Amino acid sequence: MFVQTPRSDIFVALLGVALGAMILGCLLLVLILKGYDFSTKVSALSPQSSDQTALAASFEKSDFSTSVRL
Repeated sequence: MFVQTPRSDIFVALLGVALGAMILGCLLLVLILKGYDFSTKVSALSPQSSDQTALAASFEKSDFSTSVRL
């Protein structure tokens, strides 16, 4: 039995154009990020300073419901 393969139409061509645009966009994004010294490697984080810890603690203790007035 001979079955004819379906013909490609304009929508298949548009899918190809969309795929090409996405690949080009990703490549351009990588090139732009390289200008900002973008890296995918994880660097060691420095421990938090006491100022940052105190600031975080003050936000946790604050009761914002009393300071907001409508």
